[in-house]
Amino acid sequence: LEFLSALPEKVRAHPHLGWATVDEAIQGPPRAPLSVPYTMTWADQNRDLGAWLGNDLQRSAFEAAKKVGLLVRQADDPSIRTDWRRLLTSDHFYYMYVGGHGADAGVHQYFSSYDSPYDAYANYMNALTDLRRRALDRLGVPILK
Repeated sequence: LEFLSALPEKVRAHPHLGWATVDEAIQGPPRAPLSVPYTMTWADQNRDLGAWLGNDLQRSAFEAAKKVGLLVRQADDPSIRTDWRRLLTSDHFYYMYVGGHGADAGVHQYFSSYDSPYDAYANYMNALTDLRRRALDRLGVPILK
């Protein structure tokens, strides 16, 4: 709080500094290129994509979602598209984290409403299968029972 209280005065002391909203800032010219050669995240000690795509469950679910996405686009149904987008939120993949024990695993389990990553995977794949069936139905493709 002390830092924030002192900040306006410190900024005013330097003529080359100023204030801008995000909308104002993007109107100006770029200052320099920004290179981010690898993905950075807030999660886990490695700060990489491992929290979402670090194991076979997560990768399998993500690949399945991408395949269903092709059908969703062809179906061109707003309701199906909305549900597919909901299934793409990163939380679903985060709950499938299988990281053993320790701080990272504890955080994943804390946020998950599932008993295990395997339960999260099974539930996700069931929802994805239902969505796939809806898309196929919309496309008029018969579904074998």
